[in-house]
Amino acid sequence: MNTLRDNAFLPFPDAPMARTSEIGPLSGLRLAVKDIYDVEGYPTGAGNAFVLASSGIKSKTAPIVRNLMRAGAEFVGKTYTDELAYSLTGLNMHFGSPRNPLDDTWLSGGSSSGSAVAVAEGFADIGLGSDTSGSIRLPATINGCIGWRPTHGAFPMHGCRPLAPSFDTVGFVVANLDVLDRLMEICPIGAQPCDLDAPILVPEDVLAVCDGEIVDRFVGGLDRQGIDYRFVPRISRIALDDALRAFTTILWYEAWQSNRDLLMRRPDSIDPSIRDRLTQGLAITPSHLEEARSVKEGFQRDLEELFEPGAIIAFPTLPIVPPRRDAARDELDTFRGRVLLINCIASLSGRPQLTLPKGGSLRMSFEVSLITSRQGDRNLSAKARALQGSTLREREGKNVNAG
Repeated sequence: MNTLRDNAFLPFPDAPMARTSEIGPLSGLRLAVKDIYDVEGYPTGAGNAFVLASSGIKSKTAPIVRNLMRAGAEFVGKTYTDELAYSLTGLNMHFGSPRNPLDDTWLSGGSSSGSAVAVAEGFADIGLGSDTSGSIRLPATINGCIGWRPTHGAFPMHGCRPLAPSFDTVGFVVANLDVLDRLMEICPIGAQPCDLDAPILVPEDVLAVCDGEIVDRFVGGLDRQGIDYRFVPRISRIALDDALRAFTTILWYEAWQSNRDLLMRRPDSIDPSIRDRLTQGLAITPSHLEEARSVKEGFQRDLEELFEPGAIIAFPTLPIVPPRRDAARDELDTFRGRVLLINCIASLSGRPQLTLPKGGSLRMSFEVSLITSRQGDRNLSAKARALQGSTLREREGKNVNAG
């Protein structure tokens, strides 16, 4: 066995797969699939032992997996996930936890950590995962990869175990922009008009929830690379605390609904920390839910009114340095809460978000998230190319000065 590969992939025996297209935008690329998507010939366990035991072998493949294979991608295995895709840590009490290839004392992030680690380790070119509250964005960043949370609803979610359908999206982890551009070719939505010379907009209220060292590195990185940006007071007239409260209200209710049968039949099969979050959905009343959905709609309207179409909003992906993988539960909970303050922006608005890591193929000196208008996904890739150009110019300038 390859222990590095086993770090990301579940130890299922290989099943015969339908022949993929030999010619397509994804030809020659290897595809790792998070174990919440059905794949013909495999069970779907969603990171829970009882769900896995009850699954049976699937006779159909989820449409998104099938579409990727038809575009030429080669399926290479199913990857670990946080239990029920309901965590941001990458820790799983049932099946073990993928280890971060950059430093195995760090968290690998969740819940698409297996797919992210598969790409980071070089065993896959495309890591298919899902993103509800940051399950692509966080592990991609922590493992030094690029993460793409598409416009909500851009890709089909059939054949995927739901968590909170109001926020669930297909998501991708890749190692470089070339693979991302090839993925964008099969994105079923068009691109909004994009002005690559338009400045990046940095909301000050988002920076305010980040640790000082994170802000200094982020703003300093923009300045060093000569990137045109300007500060704006806030991302919405709705305070981030209120936006997060609305987000978690809907999330708790829908996560409870999605897992109600499991919670009633086998509560003992669920990690206690995840079971505690699931049971919070029981306390959500219809009036609470109605109010939260009203805030969600207001948040979406605000972004439409405050930012012109095609505008690029940028901020640090992580507001806080991630804890170690052996951190106590209260430290992990604090980390999760701080991260959600930022992650709820794309989740509530349904807008696409691209996360670019420090280092990696881009050689970025800081981590950055880019958000734009709904259906503007391809523009995020184009803006990332422009940022890469700035990074390369910065490096060339340093080399000239050194000479």
